[in-house]
Amino acid sequence: QDERPYVYDYRNNSILKFDFPMHIKKIVEHGAGEIIITSVHKDGSLNGFDDRMVEYLDQLNLSVPIIISGGGGNPDHYLHVLSQNLSAATGGSIFSLTEHTPQTLRQVCNIQGLPMRRG
Repeated sequence: QDERPYVYDYRNNSILKFDFPMHIKKIVEHGAGEIIITSVHKDGSLNGFDDRMVEYLDQLNLSVPIIISGGGGNPDHYLHVLSQNLSAATGGSIFSLTEHTPQTLRQVCNIQGLPMRRG
């Protein structure tokens, strides 16, 4: 597989054959209100979000909120992606496998000028 993002279909154990940026833009044109992208190879790793995917999504400059998922393990990972042109980042393992809580993550982001809403 080249460096371009792709969509993997776990049901059929195959890579879907379509142009990723064109497909994302088509989803927006058809009325998607937001898009969540998970880099499954990073999910649960706690070693940071997929920087190539973050950069790729940032360059698409879409008109809807983009949410990145998979890999957040410490507040610096969130500060990094939220300083890009992304709207949000999910958290799962960071809260169940580390000492971090939504409150500590919120405090760190607020100190750095990245206010977070309360869920």
